[in-house]
Amino acid sequence: MFSLNKFFFILIIPIVLLSEEFVKPKSIYLSSELPNKQLYVNQVFPIDFKIIVANENIEKFYSIFLAGHNIEVINSKANWKQIDKYTYSNRYYFKIKDKSGQTPQFKFFFTLKNGDKEEEIIDGVSLNALTLNKRKDFSNVIATNLEIKNYKTTKYDDKSNILVLEIDANESNLENFWLRFEKQGIDSIEQKLPITKIFYYALISQKIDTLNFEYFNTKTNKFAQINLPIIIEDDKTVNQSDLDPQDTNLKLYKIVALSVVLAIFIILFAIKKGKFNLFVIILLCAILIYDLIPNKIVKISKDCKISLLPTKNSTVFRVLNQEMNVELLDYQNEYLKILLPDNSIGWVHEDCNL
Repeated sequence: MFSLNKFFFILIIPIVLLSEEFVKPKSIYLSSELPNKQLYVNQVFPIDFKIIVANENIEKFYSIFLAGHNIEVINSKANWKQIDKYTYSNRYYFKIKDKSGQTPQFKFFFTLKNGDKEEEIIDGVSLNALTLNKRKDFSNVIATNLEIKNYKTTKYDDKSNILVLEIDANESNLENFWLRFEKQGIDSIEQKLPITKIFYYALISQKIDTLNFEYFNTKTNKFAQINLPIIIEDDKTVNQSDLDPQDTNLKLYKIVALSVVLAIFIILFAIKKGKFNLFVIILLCAILIYDLIPNKIVKISKDCKISLLPTKNSTVFRVLNQEMNVELLDYQNEYLKILLPDNSIGWVHEDCNL
């Protein structure tokens, strides 16, 4: 008698053989490593992706991100790095913008040498974040580390100083940097992830002698304090960020002192002629003439925008409602540094010069 077990065995064998013909082995294996720490709203964090190539016939590949929810990828065009013959890795940075969100879907496309195209997908993952408590000196920055690389403070007018900060931060939302000043802004931003660099400026009261602010350190999960003494620098020592006009009183004292020294050497030369005395007289005369030459007067067009700094994205603090004659103090990178009739200082693009 034909047993039932033999019947099923005979039936299963061709099914298995047929299925093996249609089961196609994977050409690549794609994985990602999600953050295993607490996230905070507006935090920037990395996700590591890894590819293991199981098919030597892969000719080229590329990847894209599809739209996520409340989470954006910052460096979607980051290059893949080859770890060994069969393994590639990439680190993408994301920013979570709300208490909950979903990472963008990740698609990896590759082409085989025979022209066939295939793809692998990692679906988006839901993540949650906490909102940090509002604190008076919080700069809105969340980072693993923040460092003030350089800073300058110069006189702007009788009541205000202009402060410029060069800030570096690691895995940060440094583009959100903000302090409690009425006029402030980010002049430029540069990202070489994980490092972000900004140049920040603000008009601050001359009564402020120390700058205090905080950022949230994600390594310690605590607020970190930054304290900077405000030191007013002389106009001669500052760079293009400086907006400080020449000190009129200091210039007057300099002219008087040079005139006195010049008079002494003229008397000495009259008593006893000598090449050295003559050389000093000529040198002092040249310096006096240079100092007494007034600044060039230029005419600025109507509707010209006057900015705090000589850059395209700098804050505009005034727009002229008519043509105006102003003193030209300096020229840098297509921008004119001008002194207005009310003794305020600013920068205008050279196109404003009539």
